[in-house]
This record gives sequence, structure tokens and C-alpha cells, in this order.
Amino acid sequence: MERFKYFISLGANYQEGIHRNSGNNYSQINFRSNIDGKISENIKINFDLSGRQSITNRPADMYNPLYSNQLVVQSRPNMPARWPNGLPGPGVESDLNPVVSSSKDMGYDKFKSYVFGGLLKLDINIPFIRGLTLSGNLAVDKTFNNNKKWSIPYYLYYWGGYNENNEPQLIKTKHGVKQPELTQSMADAGSITLNGLINYNNTFKDHTVSALVGVEKSTSDNMNFNASRKYFPSQEIDQLFAGGDFEKDNGGSASQSARLNYFGRVNYNYMSKYLAEFVFRYDGSYIFQKDYRFGFFPGVSLGWIVSGEKFWKENNPVTYLKLRGSWGQTGNDRISPYQYLATYGFRTDWKNKYIFNINEETTTLKELRIPYEEITWEVANQTNIGIDMQMFHGRFSLTVEYFHNLRKKILEYRNASVPLSTGLTLPRENIGKVKNQGFEIQLSYNHTIGDFSYSIAPNLSFATNKIIFWDETPNVEDYRKSTGRPIGAGLYYQAIGFFRDQAHIDSYPHLPSAKPGDIIFEDYNKDGKIDGLDQVRSKNSSVPKYFGGLNINLAYKNFYTSIFFQGAAGYDYYLTLITGSPESNYYKFITENRWTEENNTNASMPRAAILARGGRVYWSEQANTFFLRKGNYLRLKSMEVGYSIPKNMIHKIGIKELNVYISGMNLFTLTKLPKGFDPERSNSTLWPLNKVYSVGFKLTF
Repeated sequence: MERFKYFISLGANYQEGIHRNSGNNYSQINFRSNIDGKISENIKINFDLSGRQSITNRPADMYNPLYSNQLVVQSRPNMPARWPNGLPGPGVESDLNPVVSSSKDMGYDKFKSYVFGGLLKLDINIPFIRGLTLSGNLAVDKTFNNNKKWSIPYYLYYWGGYNENNEPQLIKTKHGVKQPELTQSMADAGSITLNGLINYNNTFKDHTVSALVGVEKSTSDNMNFNASRKYFPSQEIDQLFAGGDFEKDNGGSASQSARLNYFGRVNYNYMSKYLAEFVFRYDGSYIFQKDYRFGFFPGVSLGWIVSGEKFWKENNPVTYLKLRGSWGQTGNDRISPYQYLATYGFRTDWKNKYIFNINEETTTLKELRIPYEEITWEVANQTNIGIDMQMFHGRFSLTVEYFHNLRKKILEYRNASVPLSTGLTLPRENIGKVKNQGFEIQLSYNHTIGDFSYSIAPNLSFATNKIIFWDETPNVEDYRKSTGRPIGAGLYYQAIGFFRDQAHIDSYPHLPSAKPGDIIFEDYNKDGKIDGLDQVRSKNSSVPKYFGGLNINLAYKNFYTSIFFQGAAGYDYYLTLITGSPESNYYKFITENRWTEENNTNASMPRAAILARGGRVYWSEQANTFFLRKGNYLRLKSMEVGYSIPKNMIHKIGIKELNVYISGMNLFTLTKLPKGFDPERSNSTLWPLNKVYSVGFKLTF
């Protein structure tokens, strides 16, 4: 008898940043070990270990341009990133240069992470009770994080004209921190999960019954500390002891959590035609006070396989038909803990420090939150009705599902009816109510004609949500209310054109900073002035109502291809413009056909105004419908074309399969958004989406 089996794997990868001379890279080493043992005929044991070390290196740039294309967009073609002699050019915005900001010239920001996981599982089969098994699991996870940020001054070179010998000269200018600075932090996090299960599965003639009952306990603890020093006399030693004593700082915190859950499931199957299932959870969380700590969440589902009935004809083109429905509850406790207590904390900012005995600085202990003792689980009621169907012996399949979810007792702040003037910091309360409903449709069709085979599988989902109740500001106008609208629906001024000239501005209500060429905000409530009461709540949010996809697989003899499209529609996309000083660059689309004194009637874009030093242009600062677009898109997400080497050519050398392929991701996108805006990302200042091409082979021995 084979008593033990084992599996061991090791892996490593390294990835450079996308800049030349980049200070950004990522490396990882990982391992996994699985050991399965059979102690006796009825006792099995499994022991799994896994670990990972990852190191992320980034430049020590407080503006983090590696994750923003802001500096790239603002770069000016008449300013060099580097001078011909290789020295870095001048700064673009905030004294930053993209070449320097993406390198180690500003220092480094290194993040090390060590993750370990262990799982011990024991399965016991009870021989004298058919179908009864016992099992237990012990899972231990441990994470160590170490972050070290070393910031140093950097130098940029500005054009200084020509010297007396008519030779070009550059002016060296120091930027960033005045002297090296170091910040270090470490975190230690661990969790232990222990569960026990009783599982029963048996068949009595036409009746099949299965049941599971279990209990699970999980605990976790976390701690972290940090320290920083400035005024390093040299860049050569990047250790804390070498820093100055003035303005040094340190801090730390710790936390613990615990949960206890009881759960179960009972399944009944009669003649593989009538299906029923009952599930329950009785969950306890440290988040809530002991009298409200546990919540009971049941669920039930029923199914009927109609095609298994005697009246279903054998030659029916519908070879499989199942009707199903379910209802269940789930709970949510993902909020800050201990809101049922009056919590206190040290306030260390300068407004909360006092001086005693001439020079003794003392921090204050203040109440951080008003307690709410009855806070408890948020509850979601989930209802699903579905149909599963297959035709022509599985060649065509269809799944249609309708869902209706009602979330009650949502944990939200009562921050509207209680004014800020009270000075109270409120806890969350079980006061919210939201409805979410929609449907999902999945189709697939596959067929083979000679050496050619294909499959097509489209899918579509529609989902919309609506706030039924939350603590909305009293007496708010109906057109500004969020109640009755989707979660996250924004408030926007209604853009109705551009001011042609000063006379046009004087003839219509406007904000005080309005200038010719600015966007006109509609005086929506007709009170003769523009203010927040003219903002209108959108009917959509930034979450799409429609999601869809299409999988296509084609094969001819040894050639194959797989194609995946995805798309979304029915959502708001707000164009967040990158702004800067008047000398900065612009997006091209905002400059084409813009308002000018000569083109003041047919312009499709406002005047070329961005963030001037001293204040934003009011129409770029105030959310308005001119920059609110439909985010609808269709994207060729991935495509792979490959060839499988015939087996009779490779089996003699011990190879079972050998495939060569070329693949691509994010190959093209159809959208009405301006170039450079990704419909899958709400923040346009992130790096633009990359197209990725790969060539490789898959080898199986």
C-alpha cells in the first residue's frame, strides 16, 4: 500500500520597471510542499507548507510618478529630459523630472515581505457508520513586512545661457530633501484557524442524504512599529543610528481579533430529480458587544430536473432542463472594532499638546468616538431564480439567472442628521438599506466539422442597485438626493455651453472667478446664483450596469486559437484632467477646437486654462457634466494562436505534449473616451494600459 505522497515546487521571477535606468523592480522566490499520508485504512493526514519572499524596489519620490503618467503628460517637447552631456534636465512640475523621478537618484523605497503558511489536515472515516467521516484542519499563517525609505537630495540642471567664451553653461540646482532622511517600519502579522467537521453522506434506494456540521475558530494578532531620522551628514550610511537627533520620530501599534463560527448543511436528493439544500451559519465576531456578537444566517435552495421526468420524451431536442431557486442570508462585520465602547486615544498633533513647567511637553488623552452598544451584524437577503438547459446532447447550453439582494441593517454613520457643530465623532449604526437586482445569461455552442472544431460562449449580466434608506441630509432637494439612486452616484453642475465674452458672463449667473471661455453652469434651481444647490445627482455611478464577454475557441488539425472579448456599459466616467502650471503640456483633445477670442462661438472645448499657481480654474475644480462621459467599451482582452506538435514526432524522445504559441493581452479597445483614458480605470493619472505580447511553448513529459 502506498502510504505517502509528496509534492515540492520552487519558483522565482524578476521584473524590471518600464523606464530605462529604472529604480523600480520586483523579485519573488516561492516554494510549496505537500505531503499526503495514509496512517491506516481509515485515517489520512495532509501536511502542506508554502512560503514567499518578495522584494519591491521603488524610487523614494513622494509624488510617486512611477504609478502616475502625470509627469509624462505634462512634459514639454521644448525642454530636454537630459542634456546632450547626459545630465538631467530641468523639472517639469513641483521640481520633478521624469528621468530622475523614475531612477535611484532620489533614493530608494524598498519593501520586503515574507509570507509563510502551514496547513495540517486530519481525515477519519468511521467504519461502523456508513458514510460518516470526521475531519479537522489547523491553518497557521505568518507575515513579516519590512519597509525602508531612503530619501536623498537630487540635482537638476537648468539652461544658463552662454558664458563669455560663448560656451553653453548649465546651472546646477538642488531639489528634494535638504539632507538625507530615513524612515523604517516593520510589521508582524499572524493568524491561526482551527476547525472541525462532521460529514455524512449516504444513499437509501432513491434517496440520497448528505449533511455537514462544523465549528471554526480564528484568531489573529498584528503589531507594527516605525522610526525616522533626518539630518544625516552623509549619503554613505543609510542606517538609523547615523541620523541626527533633532526631529527624530517613532511610533507603533498592535491589534488582535477573534471569530467563532458554527455552520452546517443538509442536502436531499430524490431520484436525481428533486433537490433540496438547507444551510446555516451562526457567526460570532469580536467587533460587536457580547449581547449582539452572534448572528444567525440561514439559507435554502430547491431544484427540479425536469428532463429526468418520465413525461420527458427521449427524442426531445432539450436533453437537460433544470429549474432552481434559492434564498439565503449572509452577514457583514467589516468595520472598525469596538465601536460599542467609548474609546480614547492620544492625540499627538500640535493642537493637542500642552506645555507644563516651562518646557515639559505633554500629549492629551481624548475621547475618540461616541459609543453605540447595540451595533450588530449587517444582513444581506439574497434571492436567486435560475434555469439551466442543454440541447442537442450538450452542443448548446443556456443558463439564465435572476437575482434580488436586499441589504438591511447596513453599518453606516449618522453623519447628516447630526450636525458637525455638535463636535461628536459618531460610530457606525445599523441604519442603511440597499436593494440590488439583475440577471445573468450565459450561452455556449460547440461543434465539430471534420478536422475543424469551434466553440462560442457569450455571457451578459445586468445589475443595478438603489439606496432605499440612509442618513441623508434633512430637507435636501429631490434632484440632489442620493436616496433612490445608485450607490456612488455623483453630484454635478449641468454644463450648458461656454461664456463667449464678458458681456455673456454678465448676463447669466456665474461663479465669481468665471472668465470668457469658461464652462457655463446651469442655474438649475432658478435662484439667480450658482452654488451647490445647482448640482444634480446622476442616475448612474462609476460601476457599470452591464457586463459582457465572449469566448471563441477555434481549432483545425494541430492549429488552435482562443479569443476573449469583454465589455461594459451603463456607467459614468469622469475625465480627470492632469493640471499644472501655465507652462505645462495639455491633453491634445482638450486643445483642439478650444475657445479663443477668435473662436468664441463654435468652440467644442473651453479655454486652455489649467491649474495656475494660486488656484484652480473653477470648472476643472467643480464636478460638472462637461467632463462626464459614458464609459461604454469593448476590448479584445486576450488572444492566443498556437500549434501542437504531432505526438508521433515527439513521443520517441519522452515528450507527451509540445505546444508553441504567441499570445497578446489588451490588443485593442473600442470606446468613445479620449485617447489615454482607460475605461476600466476611474483614475486617468495612472499609467496607461499596456499591451502585452508573449511567445512561448508548453512542454509536458
